[in-house]
Amino acid sequence: MLRVNMEHLDVDKIVRNYLAKRQYDTDRYERLKNDPEFRAKNNERSRIWYEKNREKRLEDYDANKELKCAYQQFGYYRKQGRLKEFVLRFPQRWKLLIDNDKLCEEDKNKGNEFYFPEEPETDDEDPDTGEKNPNFIY
Repeated sequence: MLRVNMEHLDVDKIVRNYLAKRQYDTDRYERLKNDPEFRAKNNERSRIWYEKNREKRLEDYDANKELKCAYQQFGYYRKQGRLKEFVLRFPQRWKLLIDNDKLCEEDKNKGNEFYFPEEPETDDEDPDTGEKNPNFIY
């Protein structure tokens, strides 16, 4: 394995070369993106990839179906300005989004103002003593 002594590298030169390459690639894409031949080749490449990986995409969708549905519904409520309603109506989906770290800090902070974890209902009577539970909602 080749080891490079970092003291002798010109970091500024490396950064300049990287930025120049990025700018070149961006300019090239901007020139070519409306070219019909480029579009046709790009579409063909995408179609071939999609056909080869169809099962993979279906498995991914099935594995994350609940999470994707929750995030899509969250986006709808957020766009409508009804985040509070989403959090109160769908606390399980809100918790799913939080647990999978799908929300930015701003959305988490806004939603957590309204989120109250559901407490499990307790039984009417304590099975050991037979006394009525004062916390039970009738």
